[in-house]
Amino acid sequence: MGKTGITTLLICIHIMFCGAQNIRNEVEQQRQQQEVLNKPAPPQKGDVYVVGNIQYDMGGYVATLWKNGIMQKLGAGEANSVFVSGSDVYVAGSYASEPGVHSMAILWKNGIAQNLSEGTSWAEANSICVSGSDVYVAGSVRNVQGNVVATIWKNGVAQKLADGSAYPAGYFFVSENDVYVVETEFKVFEESVFVLWKNGVKQNQWTGTPNYFYVSGNDVYVAGYKKVEAQDEDDISDLAVLWINGVMQNAELFRTNSMFVAGNDIFVAGISVSYDSKRESFINVPILLKNGVKQLLSDIVSQSNFESARANAIFVVD
Repeated sequence: MGKTGITTLLICIHIMFCGAQNIRNEVEQQRQQQEVLNKPAPPQKGDVYVVGNIQYDMGGYVATLWKNGIMQKLGAGEANSVFVSGSDVYVAGSYASEPGVHSMAILWKNGIAQNLSEGTSWAEANSICVSGSDVYVAGSVRNVQGNVVATIWKNGVAQKLADGSAYPAGYFFVSENDVYVVETEFKVFEESVFVLWKNGVKQNQWTGTPNYFYVSGNDVYVAGYKKVEAQDEDDISDLAVLWINGVMQNAELFRTNSMFVAGNDIFVAGISVSYDSKRESFINVPILLKNGVKQLLSDIVSQSNFESARANAIFVVD
């Protein structure tokens, strides 16, 4: 091949290389543009965030976030609490890589997971609150004696609240400079009792089991359940209730797991029971109520491998 032929060949190779590079650049630009389009919009006033779990028939839970009813899967695990601060969405929960492996406490920030515990012993995160630049997560860690110890992580650093001799307090709320904590005392043959503490001082004590609580101004809202006698048989069942400043109200749900007060609106998230004609059985489904009216969450029941789901926590951008 002469010099002219070699030169022509090199030019062709160069053109082909540049063309391929241009295609790669164009593909990358399209990918970045699509990534921007797929990125969730920043929180806006009135946005409703709900977190919970979906269980499929292959086993295991999927931590799930609903924003205004639209579902986003966070990954394997359980999502127990959600908090929105500025443009950031925080979710607290737990994750176990496989059956038989210790559950780890997890914090998701804008969908990115961060381990709070090391995985050497069982742990879970139950509640989250952001105050200024500080991120507080409340949960539990099992110590070497096998006791479950109430723990708070502040900006990822763990602080034990007890020695494990009592059941842990998994629910707390920070309002301005006040820190509220709910402690549950389980009874063997009697109804459970929970105590409300404010800045370390005992406030009140009520009969029942709390799942979540919220403070708005001078009002304290607690969502949970109470043991009641079944009407048709000699049995005890759970009645979903709300306590507003200690006064019990029926929440008309199978189980209340969380609540949020925004202005004059009261939002409640939990579990409802629905009959599935395809499966010919009752299944647990997540539910959201606004002032007692059912709100829509994305349809998951129609998924072929869906087994059950629940809504564990709610946050409304106010």
